Amino acid sequence: MSDGVIKLRQADFHRDYDAVYELWSQAGPGIHLRRSDEPQEIQKKIVRDPDLFLIAEENNQIIGTILGGFDGRRGMMYHLAVAEPYRRQGVARAENRIALQGFH
Repeated sequence: MSDGVIKLRQADFHRDYDAVYELWSQAGPGIHLRRSDEPQEIQKKIVRDPDLFLIAEENNQIIGTILGGFDGRRGMMYHLAVAEPYRRQGVARAENRIALQGFH
């Protein structure tokens, strides 16, 4: 049963990768999985930019992700995904708001 509390946190490779990849693969036509989404590349991303890969979860289940990038000048969003039952409930807005705080 859902407690209705959505928590946002930084991604942890060992804890999250499999569930995140599954979410991305089911997200629909907007996310294209490529070599940069393979385990070794995502692990490097988390080490380099831990604050730019966020997880939304409810009851310890991943329901959304946002993977961002920053090249020193521009911020980019890659892989903003929310599980189908949680779409249109503000999860992406919350992830996006927190991710953008890193780009002052």
